[in-house]
Amino acid sequence: AHCIASTEVTCAGLVPSVLETLEDSHTLKVVFTWGEALRARTALSWARRVHLIDLLIASEYWLCLYADWTKFEQCRNGLARPNFQAVSDVQIRLGENEAQGMANIGEMLLSGPFVCPGYTNQQLNDECFIIDGQGSRWYRTRDCLERHGSGYTFAGRADDMVKVAGEWVDTRRVVES
Repeated sequence: AHCIASTEVTCAGLVPSVLETLEDSHTLKVVFTWGEALRARTALSWARRVHLIDLLIASEYWLCLYADWTKFEQCRNGLARPNFQAVSDVQIRLGENEAQGMANIGEMLLSGPFVCPGYTNQQLNDECFIIDGQGSRWYRTRDCLERHGSGYTFAGRADDMVKVAGEWVDTRRVVES
């Protein structure tokens, strides 16, 4: 917090666990969060002071979905979380067997300019990317979303992976050991 204030930083990108440790900074105007779940309590506190935008991103899909906590009036009363919105030109499907826009919940598949073109490992490409009947390439995120009107909420994982201290852990292997 001292570094932010002393250098008069106005915009910062922070993982939520770091944001939770910061005290009020009078210089910050915009904060982007990503990489971890943003707790509503933290979001509500910071959204009163800065323009707070939560990003649902990964190395394979950068800047595809965002949730603007500052503009979401219901969150000020603690009633709900803002929906994630797709960035322009990003296409979303919920499940590989569903026509675009037809499913209400399912694994998030992404296509568009912010989705990586693939990996150098062909086996990994075969596991993670789907080519549909029209030739469009879709990335299987393994994250599940639920559609709410024109937005989405995070609905868990399509696999048994969880992130612990920044590392992916397969819960099946933990149970087996």
